[in-house]
Amino acid sequence: MKTNLRVLWAELKKSIKIFLMYPVELFGFSVFPILWVIPLVFQGKALVGSGRSAGFAALTGTDHYLGYIMIGAFVSTFVFSSLYGMGGSIREESYYGTLEILLSSPANKLAILLGKGLSDTVISTCMVTVQLILCSLFFHFRMHWVLVLPVVLAMGSLVIGLYGLGIGLAGLTLRYKETRGLTQTINQMMFLFTPLRYPVEVNSFARSVSVWIPVTYALVVIRGAGLLGKTAGDLVSPLLHLVGVDVLFLAVGLGLFFFLESRTRKAGTLGQY
Repeated sequence: MKTNLRVLWAELKKSIKIFLMYPVELFGFSVFPILWVIPLVFQGKALVGSGRSAGFAALTGTDHYLGYIMIGAFVSTFVFSSLYGMGGSIREESYYGTLEILLSSPANKLAILLGKGLSDTVISTCMVTVQLILCSLFFHFRMHWVLVLPVVLAMGSLVIGLYGLGIGLAGLTLRYKETRGLTQTINQMMFLFTPLRYPVEVNSFARSVSVWIPVTYALVVIRGAGLLGKTAGDLVSPLLHLVGVDVLFLAVGLGLFFFLESRTRKAGTLGQY
């Protein structure tokens, strides 16, 4: 355990140091989620005539659609980092010429992946903090954090589920070397089948798919606690569903990674560019 923690810590520090060498990326990833929100705000005001909508309230429980999509923007930062983080970092190791050395070492491969994942989580948390500050300054966005514990549990559980997705993508990157097209497809599917940008209740098929994605339940908890004034008892059920879907994502992601890593080693293409 001590050795694995040292590997995890070393990988976490290395990934953060590399990221901080390019401050323009930090700025870009901090501002991007807000930039995709602004057109939705203008579009909503153009269609409804104000910042609130009775029809929207009938679907979501609140007429404050600006707050609804702002929360989606914050959560999307963690989704982006999981999609592009672990798989992308494996590809970057190939660019650096260190992938074969790294994966041929006696270090625990899961500790390496978790170190990369934790670095993404730390960076994403810093980005969301910047986003909250910008939104409070320019949009006067405020959330009522009466129930902090359910939000913390939801975010922690969401990150664990996203790790499962990221580990699976890392395995696909090992085997097929380039998964950017697949990653972008999954990214767009997240927007379509989860309530990041809109309530999935408007479409029955989107709603049926969303129940298998951890992002959905995390958003239900966070919006319920920070926007809708739900009680702690109201949030127990979505939290339990979130944990259940997390277990599924982790199992599939870990199984996929170790299967594809084994296939890659047998094919002798681990260090192939």
